Amino acid sequence: MQPVYCAHFGLTREPFNATPDPSFLYLSASHQVALAQLIYGIKTRRGFVVLTGEVGTGKTTLLQSLLEELNDGHTRFALLCDLTGGPKEFLRSLCQDFGLTSPLEKENDIQDYLTLLNQFLLESYQKGDNVAVIIDEAQNLSAEVLERVRLLSNFETRQAKLLQILLVGQPELSDRLNEPELRQLKQRVALRYHLTPLSLSECKEYITKRLEISGGTASLFTNGAIRIVHTRSNGIPRLVNILCDNGLLSAYTLRKSSVEPAMIEEIAQNLHLTLAPRSGLVARESPAISPKETSLRRINKWESEVTAACHGQFPIKPLVKPTAHPEFARKSKTAHRILNTPGRSANTSQDKFEVIPGFVSNRFFESMARALVEALGPMASIIIQDQIAAMGESKNAFPTIRLTQLIDEASREIANEEMKIQFHELMSKEIHATNYDPSRSQ
Repeated sequence: MQPVYCAHFGLTREPFNATPDPSFLYLSASHQVALAQLIYGIKTRRGFVVLTGEVGTGKTTLLQSLLEELNDGHTRFALLCDLTGGPKEFLRSLCQDFGLTSPLEKENDIQDYLTLLNQFLLESYQKGDNVAVIIDEAQNLSAEVLERVRLLSNFETRQAKLLQILLVGQPELSDRLNEPELRQLKQRVALRYHLTPLSLSECKEYITKRLEISGGTASLFTNGAIRIVHTRSNGIPRLVNILCDNGLLSAYTLRKSSVEPAMIEEIAQNLHLTLAPRSGLVARESPAISPKETSLRRINKWESEVTAACHGQFPIKPLVKPTAHPEFARKSKTAHRILNTPGRSANTSQDKFEVIPGFVSNRFFESMARALVEALGPMASIIIQDQIAAMGESKNAFPTIRLTQLIDEASREIANEEMKIQFHELMSKEIHATNYDPSRSQ
């Protein structure tokens, strides 16, 4: 039954239903990257992949899109939700989902389930098929079950993982993986991504798309109302739906032609939705750090890392010449003098480069992505971006002194040893070229 406001606004269907309707699918930039990573992780047999996101950020909707992509006739998958019980119950549910056992069969021993799975995975691999298990709400799994999940990754050949495992859950899942008793599982995670809330522009697109699919127009919400929706919902799609649905009902009750800011504000107060964003949900259009403040932070961080490098804590292979920032230039001269002191090596390799502090150019990152494409496919640039983020850096201001570390991290994603060596050789040539031709780093 449609809401009473549908006829009033000329809507053919309910636009903000809380259920995950695939016809209303909207992929934000964060969702697009997440989906690409999940597809890449499973199809290239990366083993463990972890997806986290706050309640209501669209994890279930994203999984539906993933299942559609995996439905290619060559991927067998099991989707397990709200698992309860211990390791035996987990293995039994997994075998049932793959059709290896029947729910009516008596309970077997753990070893029996493992034997069935091993045989199933080997047969699938011989046919050229891939097998994946997707575990939703994984933050609720006990430590014993998570340890059993880790042991499933031992199903492998010398060339590939036989079972791809996707753990999906709320941010608490990341906290669980950081627990000392689960460090072995954490080390096996090949890809990890965290869904972020909608930005203001994405929130507007999200609302507009749902209205248009339902036969309405964006004019049903004023720009001010959309801004309040975004602020009060913190950009979480589920809360956006609730606010918009109630907003349309209020506009209908008041016989208004559109939803106004005051209506959303009152609804949000009644629902006890606070203005302050929750931890980890800061909107992407939040007030940014000023360029000057960002620059000084980079300088101080760079200075501390140079000091660490001087004490041999990690090698340095800088690429580009110093920025024109006067404070940076002053500290660059000091670092250059220290690192070129006789008897002190700036890096651990046999190649000696003159240290030219600064930031890595976009042109170098493009060359790096091209070098990775052959080994990792079209996801190379995304992998580089993730490695940079994991290092706590930004691609727009990545310090040259951390480039060697980035190259090492990226090469770990390459399973083929020959391709790994080739990648290092290409990067070495690029480093030489950039050092001896400073104009390339402009």
